[in-house]
Amino acid sequence: MWRVATKMLSNRTIFPAVQLNDGRILTSGGLNDSLSNNVTSAAELYSPSTGQWIATNPMRQQRYYHTMTLLSNGKQVLVTGGHIFVNNTGVPLNTAEIYNITSETWTSTSRPMPEKFGRHRATLLKNGRVLIVGGNVSKAYYYDANNSSLWIPTGPMTQSNRRAPTVTLLADGRVLVTGGWTTPMIGLNTAEIYDPVNNTWRKTARNMTTGRVYHAAVRLNDSSVLIAGGYSDPVSLASAELYFPSNDSFVKIANTAFGGVYSSLTLLSNGYVLLTSGGDANGTCSAITQLYNPSTRQWSNTSSLNYAREGNFAFVVSNGVFTCGGDNEGQVLNSCDTLEGYYQNSFQYQSSSNMSLVGSEFYESTTTQSDIALSSSNRSLINNIQERAPEVTLSSNISLMDISCSIPVCLTKGEIQDGHIVFDEYLHANNSTGPENMFPEYIRLFPDHEDGSENEKKVKELSASLFHWDMQYV
Repeated sequence: MWRVATKMLSNRTIFPAVQLNDGRILTSGGLNDSLSNNVTSAAELYSPSTGQWIATNPMRQQRYYHTMTLLSNGKQVLVTGGHIFVNNTGVPLNTAEIYNITSETWTSTSRPMPEKFGRHRATLLKNGRVLIVGGNVSKAYYYDANNSSLWIPTGPMTQSNRRAPTVTLLADGRVLVTGGWTTPMIGLNTAEIYDPVNNTWRKTARNMTTGRVYHAAVRLNDSSVLIAGGYSDPVSLASAELYFPSNDSFVKIANTAFGGVYSSLTLLSNGYVLLTSGGDANGTCSAITQLYNPSTRQWSNTSSLNYAREGNFAFVVSNGVFTCGGDNEGQVLNSCDTLEGYYQNSFQYQSSSNMSLVGSEFYESTTTQSDIALSSSNRSLINNIQERAPEVTLSSNISLMDISCSIPVCLTKGEIQDGHIVFDEYLHANNSTGPENMFPEYIRLFPDHEDGSENEKKVKELSASLFHWDMQYV
């Protein structure tokens, strides 16, 4: 479930954040009052180990709609462009600066950017350069700290002035750029690929299934790219699609529950994707969060955020998923949430007959029912975590007589009832210190008596190994 975390020191929206190699999160700038157009230069660091924010030195320039990129040396963060208000009008910037993580100091780059960038995107390439794409400029550039020119133009893009697109590094080192707008808030359905080896751009073989701006994208473990949400005047979008590099095409998939802009997609350690937040065309923000299953290409609802928001960030941290900031109908937020209730629970079983049984799913500590399906060539196991007591069904002819569930500080037992293994009590640990103690470490199957029967032999065969949860945060 989502738990309220320590608030940021400053309210902020339309701001970037970057996760450092030590797990801390650095954020900077943004608007801290959208009504008065107040732009900040303040920066701060969040430590997942302490759960606290601490102030670091402010940037040299106030800015919002800027980018932050951790450089390949792991010691510096590059900040580029952004906007500042002049006479109540957002004006893009050509300034850039470097944050030294060790000294916590900011230094202007030796050369300003060749053009003014805002609503642009940046991504670290595999060669250590930083690609700068989009905004109200006709060209793309890359930042190369080892080149005296510093900002090197790429070949011409197929679509210029692409504001608020998504930029995704592909597994092979190329870069996918999708959507954005040239006419205010009319989402483009075009996409293009950057090849850093040849420094060239080309259009994808097919366009996206719909035009999008202010949408979200993330690369999946199978190298495809998940794209969701966004806006195309006059509606916000609940639609989602996949890009496949193998055939250079887009495929529409199931819609999300809430269409919106400024949402975030976070890849979890087991390959699922967490969708958080977003705002619709009427300015209404959502607290809905969903999980995307890449195997089924379906979305499922999870628990809601404590604060509806858009324009937030979300990162996987040591104790779950952490999201912060953004705004809700004009109110700029400093509130934060941590998703602590989800784990990757994996059964792994190997019997003497070489039958293997594997599977995984997510559980939430307050969920009334969640299913995990595990299958082999001749058996399947369904585990239902229910509000009162969990049940385990063996879809086979084996009739088990007893079951033991062992967890760190308590033991509970169950029995067979109508083909189900029913636990007598909750799966919980007395004096537990966190949701990690809500589930058993393992389940052992054994007969209630030894009579030399075939059933006993089969049970012992199953019990040769444990059905084991490898429990970890995702």
